[in-house]
Amino acid sequence: MWEDSRSGGNDVYANRSLDYGNTWGANDIRIDGGDAAGASDAFGIELAVDSAVTPTAVYAVWHDDRNGGRDIYLNSSLDAGGSWSTEAQRIDNDGEGASDSFYPSLVVQDQRVLVAWHDDRDVGFDVWSRGSDNGGSTWASEVRLDSDIAGSAHSVGVRLARDGDRVAAVWSDYRRGPTVEGEIHPDLYYSMSQDEGYIWSEEEQRIDDDPQNTAISDQPQVVLAGPSLYVLWVDYRSGNADLWFRRMSSSN
Repeated sequence: MWEDSRSGGNDVYANRSLDYGNTWGANDIRIDGGDAAGASDAFGIELAVDSAVTPTAVYAVWHDDRNGGRDIYLNSSLDAGGSWSTEAQRIDNDGEGASDSFYPSLVVQDQRVLVAWHDDRDVGFDVWSRGSDNGGSTWASEVRLDSDIAGSAHSVGVRLARDGDRVAAVWSDYRRGPTVEGEIHPDLYYSMSQDEGYIWSEEEQRIDDDPQNTAISDQPQVVLAGPSLYVLWVDYRSGNADLWFRRMSSSN
């Protein structure tokens, strides 16, 4: 799956191999349907597979400016990528194009589809999530995951991970610490759900343990396994960018 500008603007295309990559389908498939090819720009694709259903289901999300401001769109294939819905569906349910929604993350298991992204409907960027219990046929209401005052500080770049019923969301957050003055650098925060993303922890926890707001912590990669949450990120606390890692309890 990739972004492709063959028709002008960026569209999302998919192809599949049934023999471990030795051969591929003769024709790729455009999956950001609902507007004309090349009429808008689609970016920030993420792909997830639900191997717990038969046949395997494949889901893709991205942000798309077909409505002016960027919205989050999803498409799915219920036959392991052989065919896709002719129209992608919009996931964020504020007004179409009313705010900018960026860089979604996606986890899927047993037809429970969970999407998270950041958007600026309240001026500053906040982290939002929305879930479906039936493979994307219908969706519950959105839930905001960062618990500071809405729009008061940018919360961006959310990444999701799931293990069983537990789901973690990790993002970079520019909220001001109690003693910091001047320029604010982002820290990493996480929120946990123990019930497949229906209910989230009332207050998120900070991951990086250097003094708050003093160095950029960004681009998290996240894994949930057993009792632990594993996070790898880019961190500038020593001057240039280094990779930092932390293992934390996933029971919070």
